[in-house]
Amino acid sequence: MKKYKNKFLADIRPSSRVYISLGGTFETQLQYRTNFVYKMNLLYIFWSNQIPLKIKYITPLIGHNDPLINISKMVSLWSQSETNKVKSINDKIPKDKSLKEIRPERAERDWLLERNPSAKSLFF
Repeated sequence: MKKYKNKFLADIRPSSRVYISLGGTFETQLQYRTNFVYKMNLLYIFWSNQIPLKIKYITPLIGHNDPLINISKMVSLWSQSETNKVKSINDKIPKDKSLKEIRPERAERDWLLERNPSAKSLFF
């Protein structure tokens, strides 16, 4: 990253339309999980080097089910508005006062962490 940092900074500015794609069409839930974890780690690497990259959510084609659709859309909005303020994704997930209703983003986060415990560093 050090070798290319200045080149990235010359091309990527907060107002630029440079995105990492998140989501898309995959065959299995494992591929969606792997893609989410990889792209979030990639985003954090760029942000830790002060390169204001963004995430853009790509809707899957008909017949494919993205199990992380709500949290992916939330991350897309979060990355586009918070590029200069690196906060935890977890701070953006709404917290319900009622235990009866679980927000879809929280349910997806819990599902992801249950299957990928190593992804905990993305949220906490």
